[in-house]
Amino acid sequence: MQALASNAQGYFKPEATLFCGNMATMNEIRTKTEASNLDGYIIWGAKGHGKVCRSIVDREYGLELVALFDNNETLISLYQDVILHRGRIIDSWLSDKRNHRFGFIVAIGGDGGEARVQLSESLELKGLTPLFAIDSRSIIDDDVTIGKGSQIFGGAQVSTGSIIGEYSLINHNANVDHDCIIGKGVHIGPGATMAGEITVEDYAFIAAGATVLPSMHIGQSSVIGAGAVVTKNVPPNTVVVGNPARFMRTI
Repeated sequence: MQALASNAQGYFKPEATLFCGNMATMNEIRTKTEASNLDGYIIWGAKGHGKVCRSIVDREYGLELVALFDNNETLISLYQDVILHRGRIIDSWLSDKRNHRFGFIVAIGGDGGEARVQLSESLELKGLTPLFAIDSRSIIDDDVTIGKGSQIFGGAQVSTGSIIGEYSLINHNANVDHDCIIGKGVHIGPGATMAGEITVEDYAFIAAGATVLPSMHIGQSSVIGAGAVVTKNVPPNTVVVGNPARFMRTI
């Protein structure tokens, strides 16, 4: 287990972390020692999100990206050295590699949290290992609990007592303050601010630059528009926008 160095503010800044497991506090997270038992990994998602995930791995680790997968027939591979496969052939691709152990990252952003979770669970059932991808440029308190397959990008901060659910995404420069509960498959967008003691239910999407004031409750699958300021609880399956945030429509 890697030692985590504290800074002057009492936070802990991890080395970039790509590892396997279910739930762990930052104080328990193991680094590439466990990931090195893999023969490589795949990324499902051939757009910008996937590029960010690979950049974390490339910058900090020697784990090989062996394939890209995406169901979008119009896309081409992001890389000359990695083949893009259509998702429907994943079973036949794996059948040729029965003696290998691969990890995976699902790079579906935006409001695609439910799809990210469903796809991740399907890949687990096929024998692949979900990877946590935590950028070394994020700052996370050592008692924060992080669910499997989650991604925390550069500049993000997650403060003491918070819980990040499985397959969630904390995007660049987002701030999750103390004692927040972030559900499964949630996306906290770039530069968004979650003030203390907020609950965000599964699959919700907090878009770029939004602010949620302390002790608010964001319902399942809701969408908080870019730059919105949330001053009241948001029901499930609801889109809110503006400052202060107001009802726009039901999903």
